[in-house]
Amino acid sequence: MQYFFRILILLSFLPGIAFGPQAFAGQALVNADFSEAGEDGHPRGWDVELNGLRVVLDQVSVVAGDRSLRVEEDDAPRSALISQTVDGSVVHDTPRTLTGHIRTRGIEQSATLVVVVNGPEGPLFSEDMSSRVVSGDSDWEEYEIHVPELPEAESVMIAALVIGPGTAWFDDFRFAESASVTAATAEEVEAYVLEAIYLMEERYVHAERIDWLTLRDRAIDEAAGADSMERAHAIVASAVERLDDPHASFVRPRTESDSPPEGEDDIRQVSVERADERIGLVEVPSFKHFNASEEEQTAFADQAHRQLIEIDTAPLCGWIVDLRNNTGGNVWPMLAAIGPLAGEGVINGHVGSSEMYSGETSYRNGVVQVNSVGESVERIAVSGQPFEPRDPDLPVAVLFSENTASAGEGVALAFVGRDLSRSFGSTTAGLTSANVPMPLEDGARLVFPVAYTTDRNGEVYKAGIEPDVVTSAEAALDAAKKWLLEQDACGD
Repeated sequence: MQYFFRILILLSFLPGIAFGPQAFAGQALVNADFSEAGEDGHPRGWDVELNGLRVVLDQVSVVAGDRSLRVEEDDAPRSALISQTVDGSVVHDTPRTLTGHIRTRGIEQSATLVVVVNGPEGPLFSEDMSSRVVSGDSDWEEYEIHVPELPEAESVMIAALVIGPGTAWFDDFRFAESASVTAATAEEVEAYVLEAIYLMEERYVHAERIDWLTLRDRAIDEAAGADSMERAHAIVASAVERLDDPHASFVRPRTESDSPPEGEDDIRQVSVERADERIGLVEVPSFKHFNASEEEQTAFADQAHRQLIEIDTAPLCGWIVDLRNNTGGNVWPMLAAIGPLAGEGVINGHVGSSEMYSGETSYRNGVVQVNSVGESVERIAVSGQPFEPRDPDLPVAVLFSENTASAGEGVALAFVGRDLSRSFGSTTAGLTSANVPMPLEDGARLVFPVAYTTDRNGEVYKAGIEPDVVTSAEAALDAAKKWLLEQDACGD
């Protein structure tokens, strides 16, 4: 059984995080403002799991009390989870809201609050702000996670989660009774839940392995007597958990309090530079901004093309595409960014639960389009001058690792089967299924796999993509440069 969707998606392939049993703190959070230090220097009452990050109690930047929790880079930055578990009885008959303040500097991936409620048979509720992560540079801001009434709850884990490089501060956590809920009848809750299950049964790529009758009957039992949309969301989230698929999730509706402050959610751009005098290095970051506008997605690709045009001058003789820390997101702006290097024509494809979700993805002259059921649909196009390589047949080395996941793997597959391409690193995460958000009537979204991404020749990679040359993540760049310089294009 999966624990909670985003932590499994992002951390199951990041070594160093362990989710073991934790002692209950009782019914209230201990040291919720992080003012008290334990003997190890970590915040008293909190369980700290670190992988390449470190925890400091900061006395300078605070919201409440004497200190805040600061998580910063240490070595090979990856992830940190600072958690506390309280008794599940706190949500037996009362919905609650976790509030906490977050500040960030240079966070490349995400800093979020997390709540996971466990029952007798596994998770009843999980939320980690996956649709509204805090990244880049941001000042102190309060964030919320709303937890419905859950009579079967045994434990509630509350946590701060940081993924990737940068520094994040957390302070002034509270887990209090919710001021209001969205009223609904039991009949409305049941109809909402059954509509969500119908969408999954009809479109989920692994629908044949699920006992849908049992799943529906259990959801109907859970909806009996329910009187709020918060409870409906919890039942749907629980049904998604029972798919036991780390690539499936339920995203609750956004509220005004969820909206990131202006300028906070900066989109990290593609980086293009010379790895040495003759080799271009293109680092493609994750594009986790699922609510990004069409203009923002296009700007991401435009900026990459401008940089590629600028750097593609003699004596450049080969390219390196670095996907080692690309954990996924929206694949279309990323494919548009690297399309000129992957080459004109079909670059990858999909094999789905129906013809609607099967087809080929192609890149031509700045445009990414999907060809399916006899139709071509444009997904994204650069708005300015598209990059046209001086020599489209230069060798390309692709770097990936166990961190490369989901849409990041889709970008990696765009180079599999390309002439004069070679990959270096370690096997990717194995989340090569393609997700499509399915909106529900109140703005919530089901996100689950409807297809598998293939390479340009139609081959599926369910267990991840194996590199042509196995190296450590650290050694991949040097190995790629060595191979490129041995190719005819780079010969003297």
